[in-house]
Amino acid sequence: MIKKKVILIGDYSELNSKSMQNYALLYETVLKKKINIKLINPPKILSNFHLSIGILKKWLGYIDNYLIFGFMLFFLTKKNDIVHICNHSNSLFYPFIRSKKILITCHDLINIKRVFNLNNNNYPSLSLTGYIYQYLVIYFLKKFQLVICVSKNTQKELIKYLKFNKKKTIVINNSIDKQFMGIKKKPLKFKFKYFLHVGNNNFYKNKSGLIKIFNELIKYKKFINYKLILAGKKNSKDIKNIINKFSLEKKVLNIVNPSFNKLARLYMGAEALIFPSHEEGFGIPLIEAQYFECLVVTTNKMPMKEILGKSCIYINPKNLSKSAKLIYKNYYKKKKLIQLGKLNASNYYFDRISNKYLELYKNIS
Repeated sequence: MIKKKVILIGDYSELNSKSMQNYALLYETVLKKKINIKLINPPKILSNFHLSIGILKKWLGYIDNYLIFGFMLFFLTKKNDIVHICNHSNSLFYPFIRSKKILITCHDLINIKRVFNLNNNNYPSLSLTGYIYQYLVIYFLKKFQLVICVSKNTQKELIKYLKFNKKKTIVINNSIDKQFMGIKKKPLKFKFKYFLHVGNNNFYKNKSGLIKIFNELIKYKKFINYKLILAGKKNSKDIKNIINKFSLEKKVLNIVNPSFNKLARLYMGAEALIFPSHEEGFGIPLIEAQYFECLVVTTNKMPMKEILGKSCIYINPKNLSKSAKLIYKNYYKKKKLIQLGKLNASNYYFDRISNKYLELYKNIS
């Protein structure tokens, strides 16, 4: 039994990082039945003012998150508490926390690598404040007692690029959200077959590449009447422009912020999840799709290869026509890959992963 209190520090709501918010809430909701655990999220104070100037609201949000909430943490945490910061981007909270038993989860090094131009993709440049922010994230990240990495690839990059001592890192994979468990198999019904993509509009998600691959796919007679559903964030202006460029307005649908139940039913009914990201820290939709017996198509690189093994179709999204051809030629393996995928997804069930956190907290206490 863990006698000391475990404090999870979540994300600021204005950041719109749904996956990070779900990560913290998931473990707080279920683990509180077993240990003394509490989730604390930065409150909206200054950013609550109704402002027409977006950039001003953004900076007031930073003050809320990193200054006001930082000072609050000094009083909200005690010396004997186990403090777990759930997002490495919040490493800046480190100097405000009194406890020395501090953990942090590193989800990916995508933006950190942009500081050193290590992404090998045509990513948008960081602003001056962006560089400063990422350098601060790195500076404080190195001070933590232990960094939890969500994949072996993230751990490897942490050691390689930031010269981390491997003994100060541990790998605990992400898990399928408990809210998906027990949802009855009842796919959403459409009058058409569809491919699915789940994710936000971040540049590394490669939605533009996805749409171009889909445009190549529907040139095959087998897929000519298929549609593409983009589930998650509302399509950005750039995404809409690409859809219009290829005259796919009637072929590409956008389902914004679906509930857990609706997303589950989208996975169930999809012909395949197409997930051509340039980079990921883990890639939660990959195992969610496999859990609901949906074929997965994704990028042939780490950490996707680490997470999925031989249970999916791999493509190189930089080669559009070849990617479409690989999907077409390997589609006959669908039933076998779905079976392998379902077995693979069982490695990421919540109970199995949450027990690793319980053991970790126990050893630290």
